[in-house]
Amino acid sequence: METAHRGAYALAMCVHCRRFIRQLRVSQRVIRHLPDEQAPELEALLKAMQAQQQQGSDADSGDSAK
Repeated sequence: METAHRGAYALAMCVHCRRFIRQLRVSQRVIRHLPDEQAPELEALLKAMQAQQQQGSDADSGDSAK
């Protein structure tokens, strides 16, 4: 059996693989319906997360200097 056919067979027979492929297809459909422009609240959330991560890494580096 060819490698490509073997892979397709595994995807068709494996319950976990089929579930994963279904999840990918659902994700694709959801992403296609998202607006192209980025929401301003997402930008604010990103900045807040980056600030929190920076504060955490600053605290970690301060602990290692002791």
